[in-house]
Amino acid sequence: MLSLVSRQVFVTPSEGVIRLRDVEVEIQMGCSGLEGIGLVLVLVSGYLFTFRRRLRLVRALWLLPLSLAAVWLLNGVRVALLVAVAAFVSPDIAFGGFHSKAGWIAVCAVALGTVWLAERSSFFVRPSAPEPAVAVLNPTAAYLVPFLALLGVGL
Repeated sequence: MLSLVSRQVFVTPSEGVIRLRDVEVEIQMGCSGLEGIGLVLVLVSGYLFTFRRRLRLVRALWLLPLSLAAVWLLNGVRVALLVAVAAFVSPDIAFGGFHSKAGWIAVCAVALGTVWLAERSSFFVRPSAPEPAVAVLNPTAAYLVPFLALLGVGL
């Protein structure tokens, strides 16, 4: 991925080192994305177990390998961006906050995106009997949206 940005990328796989310009990054076990893969595995498995009656479970089981592949790919993008930010912007920014925050954002995006995809797709969810339309005034959104916006900005 980094070779698309610069021709000055040097990789030493045996040492787990990526060099770009004058920045050298050693990829350690904590950067491998195994924690994110484990978290997505637990979250998606919990979703599948909790909503197993609503889901077409044989089809919905495909969400597990798809979500694990997505978080694995996003971790690769995170590492590439980490090296690029360290080389082109600032090593302090890259290693200070970007390193861990980007991983959490990727895990949350994959977990929530998987659930969103499953809930919106008739491929994964069994059709339910249509409910009669009843006009109900629910003020929950008026109270919840500002909180969610603040939470999103904080994340």
